[in-house]
Order: sequence, then structure tokens, then C-alpha cells
Amino acid sequence: TKCAESRELLSNTSALQAELQDVKFLLEQERMSSKRQASDIAELHEKLTAADSEASSARRRLLSAEENFVKAEEDVKAAQARCKRLEEEVVGLERRSFELQAQAGDALAQKEALSAQLDAQLAEVERTRSGQELAERSQMQAQSGLRFLESENERLRLEAQEAVNEKAKIKQMVDDLVRADQANNVEGLKRDLEKLKARAAHFEREYNSSKQLNSEMTKVMAQMTQAVAERSDEKSDVSNQNRLLSKQVEARTQEVRSVKLERDDLQKQLDSLQSTGNYYQERYREAQEELRNLRHDHSVATATSSKLRYRVESLQTESEDLKAQVAKLNHEVRDNVDDTAKIDRYDQHVRELQRKMRSQDEELDRSQAFAAKSQAVNDCLNTLLVLESEQTSLYESAFPVQDPALLTQFDQKKSKAQSVIARLNEIMTEEERPSIAYMDKRYGMS
Repeated sequence: TKCAESRELLSNTSALQAELQDVKFLLEQERMSSKRQASDIAELHEKLTAADSEASSARRRLLSAEENFVKAEEDVKAAQARCKRLEEEVVGLERRSFELQAQAGDALAQKEALSAQLDAQLAEVERTRSGQELAERSQMQAQSGLRFLESENERLRLEAQEAVNEKAKIKQMVDDLVRADQANNVEGLKRDLEKLKARAAHFEREYNSSKQLNSEMTKVMAQMTQAVAERSDEKSDVSNQNRLLSKQVEARTQEVRSVKLERDDLQKQLDSLQSTGNYYQERYREAQEELRNLRHDHSVATATSSKLRYRVESLQTESEDLKAQVAKLNHEVRDNVDDTAKIDRYDQHVRELQRKMRSQDEELDRSQAFAAKSQAVNDCLNTLLVLESEQTSLYESAFPVQDPALLTQFDQKKSKAQSVIARLNEIMTEEERPSIAYMDKRYGMS
């Protein structure tokens, strides 16, 4: 019996020793698990501290972003004021262009009136010139008629002289015949005498007609001389009038030339003002487009800021929850709970916390990257606003724009703005731009 009891006691002792070994092994495992949990809790504390620091830095970045948004709003207001001032300048330029167009219309009407007056003067000069040519032709005809009458008068004078000489010869012949032939037949002498008397009467009639024709020709010559003198006087008057008209035509031509030059200058000024007005209208439209883009970017940045603020608050809430869970886990570790189910739940909870911490780290990294891109967007927008203000100041300092160097500066500013916009497009792709729909899609389920 004692042997059986001793064997039973020995078996019980060995079983107790084995159970003790098992308990020691379990205690060692629990101690190791507690150490691992303590290290995990320390890591969680470090991660919570890092999350707090990241949250504070995100809060500071949020404050700086809000300050940048306030500055952007002020810049937008300044841009609106500049746009309003540009609108007023455009209205003034349009009014000035209308006035110049009215002046150009008056100048054109004056030019047409002067052209009509010049045409009338030219027609009058042409009529005067034709009258002068007609007077010259009449004078030439009168001179030719005068020469003909002079030659005819000379011929008649010669004929009259010949008739006088012939009469003298006939008288001498009659005397000779009377003296020589007194003894001859009286009848024959009478017949010859009658013939000679008839011939002498004929020559006397011819002489009288020649004398009368000579007197008539003298009167005609006197009349023609008087007419030629009158025509000469008229010709001198016409010449004086022609010279006066030529001077008037030259003066009117000079006036028309000056009016044409003035019209060309006015047209050039009008074209310059129209090109300047078109240029400023184009710049105004570009400024309006940039203002709309800035307003859109400002609204997007405001939505992004609100989303970031909401996300920071949610991260702070999760951080507080994690702190409470870690405190609870520390309390459970200090209590040394031996329940296997609690240990399993603890392990599962720790894994869940680790998963949440990893997801929070990833979310925090994404938030940091997004905040960096938002800061880059703000920098680009500020650069665009500075460029726009510089361009506007250049427009105001150089009006009207006629300097090629200034136009080159405008082109350089425009290319610089385009490079900044290209940089903005490279920083934020189409899928990563901070639009409200994208932020709702990304944070709507959190």
C-alpha cells in the first residue's frame, strides 16, 4: 500500500513538476509577450508624438495657407480695381476714337467741298484758257486780214498811181496831137479826142473808185487796229485774270495738300488709337480671364483649406482615441490578465491599432504631399499676380504703346507667365488638381 501511495505520490509529483514547467513556460511566454507589447506601446507613443508634431506642423501650414489666401483675396481685389480702371481707360479711348472719327468725317467733308471748289476753279481756268486761245486765234486772223488789206491797199495805190501817170500821159498826148495835127481832119481829131476823153473818164472813175476803196480800207484798217488794241487789252486782262486764277488754284491746291496731310495724320492717329484700344481690350480680356482663373483657384484653395482643416481635426480626434486606447492597454498590461481570450483580443486590437497607425501614416504622407503641392500652387498664383501687376504698371507707364523694346518686355513677361503656368501644370496633374469634386471623392468616406 505504501508503495502504491509512494508511486502515486511520485506520479503526482512528476505531474505537478510537468505542470509547473508548463506554467513557467506560459509565464515566460506571457512575459515575452508583455515585453513585446510594451515595446509596441512605446512605438505607438513615438508614433503618437510624431503624429502630434505633424498635426502641429500641418496646423501651422494651414495658418500660413490661410494667410496666403487672405493675400490672394487682397490681390484679387487689387486686380479687380485694376480691371475697373482699365475698363474706364478703354471707355475713354473709345470716346476719343469716336471724336477722332467725327473729326476725320469733317475733314473728309471739307476735303470733298475743297475738291468740288477746286474742280469749279479748274473748269473756270479751262474756260478762260479756251477764251484766251479763241482771242489769240481771232487776233491772228485779224492780223492776217490786216496784212491782206495792207497788201490790197498797196496794190490799189499802185494802180491809182499808174492811172494818174496814164492820165498825165494822155493829156500830154492830147496836147501833142492838138499842137501837131491842127491842120489835119477835125473830125478824126474829134473822134480821137472823144475816145481819149472816154478813156480819161474811165481812168478817172477807176481813180475815184480806188480812192474811195482806199478810204474805206483805211477806215477798216483803223477799225481793225482798234479791235486789235481792244483784243490786246482784253488779252492782258485775261492774262492778269489767268495769273490771279493760277495763284488762287495754287493756293487752293496747297490748302488741299495741307488738308490731305492733316487727314493722313488724323488717320494715322486714329489707326494708332484703334490699335492701342484693340491692344488694351485684348489685355483687358486677358486680365479678366486671369481674374476668373484666380477666382477659381481661390475657391479651389479655399475648399482645399477647409478639407485640410477637417482632416486635421479628424486626425486629432483619432489621435485622442489612440491615446485613450493606449492608456487602456497600459492599464490592462499592468493588471497582468492571464486570460488567453483577452490576450488574443489584445493582440488583435494591437494589430488593428498598428494597421490604423500605418493607414494614418500613409494618409499623413499624402496630406503632406498635398499640402506641399498646395503651397507650390500658392507660390505660382502669387507669381502670376506679381507678373500681372508688373504688366499693368508697364501699361500705365507707357501709353500709348509704340516702343519696340517695351513690346519686347511685354512678350518676355507673357512668356514668363506661360512658363509659370506650365510649371503649375507640371506640379499638379489633371487628376491631382485640388478640385472640390476630387476632395469630396477623396475625403467623403473618411
